[in-house]
Amino acid sequence: YFIRSGRRIVGTRKLLMCAAACLFPLSPLVPFLPGSAAVIAVGSVLAFAHMMWLVTLTATIVDLFPSESVGSAAGWIAAGSGLGGIVFTEVIGHCITDFGYLPVFCIMGVLHPLAFLLISRLRVPATTADASATHLRRVTI
Repeated sequence: YFIRSGRRIVGTRKLLMCAAACLFPLSPLVPFLPGSAAVIAVGSVLAFAHMMWLVTLTATIVDLFPSESVGSAAGWIAAGSGLGGIVFTEVIGHCITDFGYLPVFCIMGVLHPLAFLLISRLRVPATTADASATHLRRVTI
């Protein structure tokens, strides 16, 4: 929808990532929600936001790196994600054991917005942005 209405690819991806990041401050409310239905509803919204974030971030690699480096960049990002998963699983387990769930949900509520602020500062090389825009136009026609 956004691309067909004339928005640029990079701007559209940033808009989607911003929308996802704006939903994460809901996560500190989870421990205070009344009943499991509310927890499942907010958890579902957060899971949707995370998937929207993840898919858009993965697609952003094409905008940030030249085509000959996209595979390497994706590999480094995947390796970093895997390592982060290993480390954070251990850290979150200790945090929940020692402090409870609230600190984990509070941290979760700020990580995506902080990441968005960092990502929004990145500049897309002109040649990469033009190439991906041309590719998209060829695909949608």
